[in-house]
Order: sequence, then structure tokens, then C-alpha cells
Amino acid sequence: MHAIPLLVVDAANVVGSRPDGWWRDRAGATVRLRDALRPVARAGLPGLPSRSPSTA
Repeated sequence: MHAIPLLVVDAANVVGSRPDGWWRDRAGATVRLRDALRPVARAGLPGLPSRSPSTA
């Protein structure tokens, strides 16, 4: 059995740590964070095995 790493991101803390006016558009800030994490979801993390979304 091959373990696949899972990255969990606490979006509230990540979004809240950025003084960019996120409080005026919370949903938009969450979408921007999601979009910023897409490359990580595609490529994986350095040094860890990656998993293609097509094999999920």
C-alpha cells in the first residue's frame, strides 16, 4: 500500500494573515487562495510523491 500525502490548509488563518482588505470580500479572498494553491495540487510538494488528479 502506497501512502499519498495530504496537505491541509487552514484557509481562515491563511486569508486572515494577509492585510489586503480580505474582510471586505471574504468569498473572493477564499477563491484567490484556492486559485493560488492549484499549482501545488497539480505538481505536488517538492520531495513528496505527487498524484495526478486524473488518477484520483
